[in-house]
Amino acid sequence: MKVLFIYPDFTLDIDPVTKGVQGLEEGGWYMEGLASMSAVLKGKGHDVALYHIIRPVGRDAFARRLQQEQPDLVGFTAGTRSFPFVKEYARWVKDTLDVPIICGGYHPDSFPEEVAAVPEIDVVSLGEGEETMVELCERLAAGRPYLDLAGAWVKANGEVVRNPSRPLITDLDGMPLPDFALFDFDQLVGTAIGSGMAVLSRGCPYSCAYCINPRTRALYPNCKHYWRQRSPQRSVEYVEELLSLRPELQVIQFCSDMFGPNIPWLTEF
Repeated sequence: MKVLFIYPDFTLDIDPVTKGVQGLEEGGWYMEGLASMSAVLKGKGHDVALYHIIRPVGRDAFARRLQQEQPDLVGFTAGTRSFPFVKEYARWVKDTLDVPIICGGYHPDSFPEEVAAVPEIDVVSLGEGEETMVELCERLAAGRPYLDLAGAWVKANGEVVRNPSRPLITDLDGMPLPDFALFDFDQLVGTAIGSGMAVLSRGCPYSCAYCINPRTRALYPNCKHYWRQRSPQRSVEYVEELLSLRPELQVIQFCSDMFGPNIPWLTEF
């Protein structure tokens, strides 16, 4: 199976009255979730490519890239501010190729009904996507139906099948290190300042009212395990792998929601 991840990574400032574009903030940000899913999928023998869109792209250029990649499955990642572009790009995908589309990310986790309402999106992924993507690819490759795909809402005949969420992945050490090479580091914002990003844990032990974490935690049947860390040893391997690919990096940004509340872990690391 060939999977093409499409990552709209830019922000347009829109005037709320005139609806005109007031400004553009180009992207260029590494995303751990995509790199992790890529590593898992490649480990299962699938091909993975990334279309990292850091500035608005025209329909013709978009279609050319799709035809060049010829994916069997397209996966969008969507934040709330990028979701309007995901909707438009999903239409362009269906106009170009007859392939299924899955959409995951922060926005689907929070507003799955809105994502499922987009006609061109076939599957809405909820929560961690590694196991969902692997199973979906295996079913597609075997020509098997996937209406009961756990961790996803699946559309069929105008209806939405709301399947139960998958449990959290509790053993982060058992997962492959992220596929850092999925990204073009020369295109990333951090590269310009010699900085790389490291995500050594998932989730958060707290429930701040202003944060997305309480809502995301509620997706999982084993939510008591929501905050998880790689071991200190595996975390060092993570950083060493990143530096082996980009030895010119001068700074590592630790971008986990929480880094230091486990003092014994922090001391050993």
